[in-house]
Amino acid sequence: MPAPIGSTLLELVNSVAQSVGHPTTEDVAGSQDEAIRRLMFYSNMCGNELVYMYNWDFLSKSGEISVFADFS
Repeated sequence: MPAPIGSTLLELVNSVAQSVGHPTTEDVAGSQDEAIRRLMFYSNMCGNELVYMYNWDFLSKSGEISVFADFS
């Protein structure tokens, strides 16, 4: 089953870990568990591949924000 839209890296890694009978984690980036670190690596690799598979420019918009400070 695909991950729900908006899933975090923690949710994705824990979902895969559970599906293969591996313990979940509370901190993917800080985990010392080699299996969790590999899941993080492959998740990031898949994310990078998705970035290059499609033109995602429509998700980016330029804009200007005016900031005024009143120091009186």
